[in-house]
Amino acid sequence: MVRFVIPVTSNSTTREPSIGERPGHALAMDQPDALQRATRVRAEQIVALYRNTPMVLAGNVLMACLLVFILPPAISMDVKALWLAATITQCVGRLVLWIVYRRRQPLPSDAAQWGVWSAWGSGTAGTVWGVGAFALFVPGQIDFQLLLLFVLIGMGSASVYSLTPFIPAFYAFFLPSIIAAGVVFVREGGALHSVLAIMIAIYLVVTIVFARNMHKLQADSLNLRFENIDLVENLKQRTAEAERANIAKSRFLAAASHDLRQPMHALGLLTGSLREEVRNAPRALLLTDRIQNSFEAMNALFNELLDISRLDAGVVVKNVYDFQVQTLLTQLETLFTPLAIERGLRFTVVASSAWVRSDPLLLDRILQNLAANALKYTETGGVVIGCRRRANTMSIEVLDTGPGIPTQHQQDIFQEYFQLGNPQRDRSKGLGLGLAIVERLSRLLAHRISLQSDPGRGSRFAIEVPLGTSAAGELRDECVITDRLDGVRVAIIDDETAIIRAMAELLQRWGCIVTTADSEAEMLRKLKDTNTTPSLLICDYRLGTNRNGVQVIQGIHHALGTKLPTILITGDTAPDRLQEAHASGFELLHKPVQPAKLRQMMQILLSRKDALGGEISL
Repeated sequence: MVRFVIPVTSNSTTREPSIGERPGHALAMDQPDALQRATRVRAEQIVALYRNTPMVLAGNVLMACLLVFILPPAISMDVKALWLAATITQCVGRLVLWIVYRRRQPLPSDAAQWGVWSAWGSGTAGTVWGVGAFALFVPGQIDFQLLLLFVLIGMGSASVYSLTPFIPAFYAFFLPSIIAAGVVFVREGGALHSVLAIMIAIYLVVTIVFARNMHKLQADSLNLRFENIDLVENLKQRTAEAERANIAKSRFLAAASHDLRQPMHALGLLTGSLREEVRNAPRALLLTDRIQNSFEAMNALFNELLDISRLDAGVVVKNVYDFQVQTLLTQLETLFTPLAIERGLRFTVVASSAWVRSDPLLLDRILQNLAANALKYTETGGVVIGCRRRANTMSIEVLDTGPGIPTQHQQDIFQEYFQLGNPQRDRSKGLGLGLAIVERLSRLLAHRISLQSDPGRGSRFAIEVPLGTSAAGELRDECVITDRLDGVRVAIIDDETAIIRAMAELLQRWGCIVTTADSEAEMLRKLKDTNTTPSLLICDYRLGTNRNGVQVIQGIHHALGTKLPTILITGDTAPDRLQEAHASGFELLHKPVQPAKLRQMMQILLSRKDALGGEISL
């Protein structure tokens, strides 16, 4: 299908960009690419042609004046004056054309017409110089004849550089001036003049070939330039589209994650309450444990999504110090040995007394993901974890006898949602985020990850960690954490009725005195009516009002005149919201919150408050 571009009238508010403007914006994008590019090239050629005009005209006038001044009295003054006047007149005419062109800034579609007008001007100049070859020729004085020939050849050579952007303009100037010179020397006769005439003919042919080649080179260069511009613009568009798609994906995941985490959060709290209720009923307790296991499996999937969002948001802060690597190795052995035995596999951890420098929590997460991934895909044999010293680093390696990873996929496995051998998307094999988290954490810690894999025989993942130095140990002030929550006054703010009920019931079973509200104003009113100050505040981040949880907490602290131990709970995974929540400085838990984790956080905050004599710094 052919599409046409209808030109707008002169009184329209939209106009086509002029020739002198950036060529990349010169045409409507509806035109076929070849036609569009050809028009852009022609427009840029005309721009170059007119850009050279002032220098060309100055050269014409200067050379004409010098030639008339040098020529002997054998050429009458009237002839000289008449020819010089003709030269200056054609230069003035071409200068007027150049001024009009500059003022009008013509459209690219008019480039060809402006090229024709310039060619007419060049033809006039060539004709004047051709007439000069006859009028200024000095018979019998070879030195002045050679001077005239030198000037004509110099002007012709200069036109190769100034007029070849538009080849008709070059022909219009070059042919009349050089052919006239050849005719003059042929007419003069004699052996010397015949040789000069032949040389002029050779010069004519060689210069035309050179000019055509230069014109083609310029056109090809412009074609390549605009092709590159188009490629860059296309790349920018595709990059922008990819970024928009990625942002849309992140927003969708954040919204879906938040909406799904709300009932998951309530389910976890209710399961915790139910377990307290049926503690003495074995069959009901077994059923509750199965529900809890299913909840924990779903929670693990949500946590993988959350980890990716937190890493992308840049809210994960590393805490690097020297520690013994055996601490992590022992944890891995304790955690994964039962799973390996259950699957009939060997899980071997080689002890090490080395000290390394890293963040133990984040490094532990990397090693857990690598170990879990190795066990997940290994069917026979086993997994070995050990350390190898390399110069100033320690290479912690995870080796398995699994199916291996094909070479073409050894980079892909570190991308989100990429999984080998799971076309059915079996959820028991995760979401394909484990190695993506490993890659991001290794970048955060500046630890190099390497992979060697032999399909059919197994894989070896290695992470290089800087060596540390042994120390007597760090003195840490630990608070004595009490396990009892009897009589603790807890204020809960959440706009989800189901969550408020579930959390209130769970905390009351723990012995807490609970005050609930769905807004800051309602909570302050209830506290004022009961004349009480809570020992701890739990607040959801996203509330139904125009104020988020951080603002609500700050408002309550200001109204009570004290900073309460505070837990901020969020189901958001959007990077900007995670950054804002972490920047608040409040302890942060992510939905769905496991009852044990909530209880542990409450105990830590309350113990910290007691250790500081009732005050807490948040």
